[in-house]
Amino acid sequence: MMAPNTPLAPHFTAHELGADNPDIPGWALSNLYQTAEWLEAARSLLGVPLVLESGWRSAEHNAAVGGSDTSDHPNGLAADFKARGLSLYAAYRKLRDNPLPPFDQLIFYPLDGHIHVGLGPRLRREFRLKLAEGGYPILTPSLESRLRASTSTLLVLVVVGLLIYVLTRKGA
Repeated sequence: MMAPNTPLAPHFTAHELGADNPDIPGWALSNLYQTAEWLEAARSLLGVPLVLESGWRSAEHNAAVGGSDTSDHPNGLAADFKARGLSLYAAYRKLRDNPLPPFDQLIFYPLDGHIHVGLGPRLRREFRLKLAEGGYPILTPSLESRLRASTSTLLVLVVVGLLIYVLTRKGA
């Protein structure tokens, strides 16, 4: 555990990434330095501050918030964030279209209002989209082209995803 204001990188503190949690294992704490470095690179590329929503989470907390069983959050190798002053989609596109340090997955969550980076060991450089419960489709060039073709397409996807989410929550 670290003091909340301890810097893990020039623009990211222990508190922002969960390193101030007394339950964090030492190896996950060490991994958070790598996560903070990746976030510094993303911040530099985007040219705006990043607002972190989540870094390290215990496996129990990860499960409680609906995180994946294979999530990199409990390993200290993931973060959820927004780019201050940029729309989520604009930030996601800029990250996708420019060189970044290695990563496993970058997931665009338009309904949850954040971007997720996972830095797990596979480092597949996958770009994914999360609209509703039940999957993370890979953003293929074809899907990207359709999303770029019309801003209404993205709006329709978000509305459909939201409807699916609401309907599945009512049935739960």
